Amino acid sequence: MRVLVVEDNFFVCMQLQAILEQEGCEVVGPFATAREALQRLACEAVDAALLDFTLREGDSTAIAEELARRDCPIIFVTGHQAEAVLPSLDTEVWTLGKPLDEQRLRTLVSALSAAKAR
Repeated sequence: MRVLVVEDNFFVCMQLQAILEQEGCEVVGPFATAREALQRLACEAVDAALLDFTLREGDSTAIAEELARRDCPIIFVTGHQAEAVLPSLDTEVWTLGKPLDEQRLRTLVSALSAAKAR
């Protein structure tokens, strides 16, 4: 499963990448800005995405909207109250708080992998 990672915190990014790779995923990125991620999405397909909502140069709303158009599942990784800040999207959306709950991330990735295999 190819998973887009957009996270501007180096340590969280490395943690996400390590977990995804341990779960057998191919990481696309990681990217620290929405601009970089959107440029890659213009020429590549992904099966799911892990998005930090608040990035140094804005937020990940534009990425999420593009992924929703593709019906791609999204896991937002955010330190904010998710319902208050996240955009309303017509696709599967989950949230993970910070600090990261590794077991919950592994559970979500396993569920997404199983759904893709069907």
